[in-house]
Amino acid sequence: MSINDSQTPPPLPGVIASLTAGFHLVANQAALFLFPLGFDIFLWLGSRLSVSRLFEPLLQQMFAALSTPESPLENVDLILEFWRNFNLLAAMRTLPLGVFSLMSSNTAAISPLGTRLQWEISSPGELLLAWIGLTVLGWGLGSAYFARVGQSSLGEEKPPFSFGRAWGQGFVYSALWNLIALALTLPLFFFVGVLAWINIGVALLGMSLIFLFGMWLLIPVFFSAYAIFIQGRNVFDSLRHGLHVVRYGAPSLAMFSLAAFFLSQGFDFLWRAAPAESGFALAGIFGHAFISTGLLAASFIHYRALDNWIDAANRWLSANSPVR
Repeated sequence: MSINDSQTPPPLPGVIASLTAGFHLVANQAALFLFPLGFDIFLWLGSRLSVSRLFEPLLQQMFAALSTPESPLENVDLILEFWRNFNLLAAMRTLPLGVFSLMSSNTAAISPLGTRLQWEISSPGELLLAWIGLTVLGWGLGSAYFARVGQSSLGEEKPPFSFGRAWGQGFVYSALWNLIALALTLPLFFFVGVLAWINIGVALLGMSLIFLFGMWLLIPVFFSAYAIFIQGRNVFDSLRHGLHVVRYGAPSLAMFSLAAFFLSQGFDFLWRAAPAESGFALAGIFGHAFISTGLLAASFIHYRALDNWIDAANRWLSANSPVR
């Protein structure tokens, strides 16, 4: 029995190298960040779709029923103010696929162009139709955005690819994960409610464990779509292949995800420094679009590098396995 040890195993892809390549790609192809740039400008300057006419009377009745002279409710005005300024158009910022947005949480009634036009939703039926329509639109925009960035990350070596098919598969992927999330969320809320009835401390512990488990699932859920946009696979092939990459490249993907998270959140503090009513918010919108798209491009580059590394590592193991 002999072992061929003349070659060293292939090195893992570097996180810094992937991040550098992602930002370099976006710097050379500025059109890639037009999706988040245009989306945020629309949410910043455009009209608002308000639900205050529908929700405010219900909230006031609920607060009146729960409040007593001995124990008045706190922060009622803040809650009412939030719903008065809430913009339902932010529902277009969908998960897990969606266009990144800095202004999806913008509740300012005034923009640098003046008072924003506001459209009111006055019935539950209108609310349901609007929410479904905006969510579907968000899935479509997110699929197009991911497909555009994913294909650009391949460089010159692009296999045959159909943007229309990728858009459809991305839509199915988003619908699938949202249905799974809904199916899991309802019993989990019931479970936490039962724990809260037994003991509030136990309920808080249960919520913490659920949160940690959900954070652990984010990496395989997020990366399970990538094979749709860079390899043209269907949803279920992409899920299977993504889990394969996550299984063997979990430490590297975890390090990349942590680096991307801290970079994204750290820069977001800077981008939100200017109030939405100020024209200086445009600088934050531009910076957010560039950084978020650069991180997305880097994630595609790192995923593809890990996929190639797994193939190379398997070949190396086969070549250096004991020969009987």
